[in-house]
Amino acid sequence: MHSQTGRVRCPVVGLDPIARREIRDLIIKMGKLGKTLFICSHELSEVEMVCDRIGIIHRGKLIKHGKLLDLILQHRTVEIDVSSLPDDARKKLEAMECGIEKGEGTAVKVRIPSGKEIYDILEVLKAGSADIIEVKPQKESLEELFIRTVKEEAS
Repeated sequence: MHSQTGRVRCPVVGLDPIARREIRDLIIKMGKLGKTLFICSHELSEVEMVCDRIGIIHRGKLIKHGKLLDLILQHRTVEIDVSSLPDDARKKLEAMECGIEKGEGTAVKVRIPSGKEIYDILEVLKAGSADIIEVKPQKESLEELFIRTVKEEAS
């Protein structure tokens, strides 16, 4: 869709929630039919819902492109909630470059950075007698990917 200035805009801008969903469903349906659509938008949450490939343009230059899932999973982390974390396990996890922060009550959150093996971390927790409450994979959103990519390009 074009605005009066001739710029391309997101096809769902200004629509009510029902119309947004209908347009989104239509775009997804067309993709499943093998159609290629180019969407130029700053509405990154909408883009993330309907696109399987993306390109990030900064100052007129294509600085990143590829399959959306591949790009947002490059900087994924895993968060593990444990009820308590013994000191020896904490020291081993810190040496493995895991982030450790206080959760609610006695709970502790362990963040595993991209590239670290979750099984190694779980083994440290198990050996340290930590009670694992929950393991939550965290993926980067398209917005976070965009911001990180543009900042890296600027530096």
